[in-house]
Amino acid sequence: MKRLLRIFGCLLIAVLPLQSKAQVLPEASVVVRVVDEVGNPFTNAEVVASFEQPYKVNAEPYRVDVQRVRTDTNSVAVLTGKTTGNVGWCVKSPGYYTSYAKPVDFLKREGNRWIPWGQTNTIIMKPIKSPIPMYAKSVNLGLPVIGKDVGFDLTTGDWVKPYGKGTNTDILFRTGIDQKALNDFRVELIVAFPRKGDGLQPFEAPPFPQGSVLRSAHEAPADGYLAQWKQFRIRKPDKAEESNLDINRNYYFRVRTVLDDKGQIKSANYGKIYGDFMQFRYYFNPEPNSRNVEFDPKRNLFRLLASVDEVNEP
Repeated sequence: MKRLLRIFGCLLIAVLPLQSKAQVLPEASVVVRVVDEVGNPFTNAEVVASFEQPYKVNAEPYRVDVQRVRTDTNSVAVLTGKTTGNVGWCVKSPGYYTSYAKPVDFLKREGNRWIPWGQTNTIIMKPIKSPIPMYAKSVNLGLPVIGKDVGFDLTTGDWVKPYGKGTNTDILFRTGIDQKALNDFRVELIVAFPRKGDGLQPFEAPPFPQGSVLRSAHEAPADGYLAQWKQFRIRKPDKAEESNLDINRNYYFRVRTVLDDKGQIKSANYGKIYGDFMQFRYYFNPEPNSRNVEFDPKRNLFRLLASVDEVNEP
């Protein structure tokens, strides 16, 4: 039986296959340590944990024991409960983004306890500072042509003419395919930029529902941008496929850069991308020279987006 996903409060709970016979549930104990972005103790945060419970005949397919504990003066919360082996939790506090932990699947037990017992898990909380309106959109597009640069306009959310309705080239995409057989090919995607000073910078953050709801920093970096980025997939007969795609990789970007006569940045626009190419969500700050990338989901500058294009993460 495949695992099911349900949301309880702010928790995403992974459900494991359960025994149909009556059983005495062992206990699990998790210790949650909460800190802020610089590692300082975070007291009085609410930790909401869910301990999966067994099936009930002719009732709900599963149930959970939800517990709420606040962190003490040492920024620690201890949660203990009977469970079939799956525990998930999140941390909430006013003025901060909710942070999620990866659910723990306990696989070993000793007596009436799941092992490890009382393992400490650290959660980082990020403050809500200054969410702003941005152009934010989900993108799942195939390139309209192979072997040619195709421009993408961040303020229209579409390819540049003649492939779409875009008028300003912010990012260039080019794909190349060398295929000799079904299991013998190389696919390469090149992401580039039309202006000197433009570029992107990768950063690591796990996809939802792990970590802070705000995956990025509050501001994009001032420098360190790459003018070009390459992605590839390679397959050879009788060999495992090679690829540099990474589900934990995201990007900051700088576009529309204007340089002065000394080559210094006079003006530029910043944003971020959640996910790897070519299935991603992007956030574009239209205010020149503002590196703020903390998006307010209630103030998307795109209007009437299709449901598949909507963005709800900050």
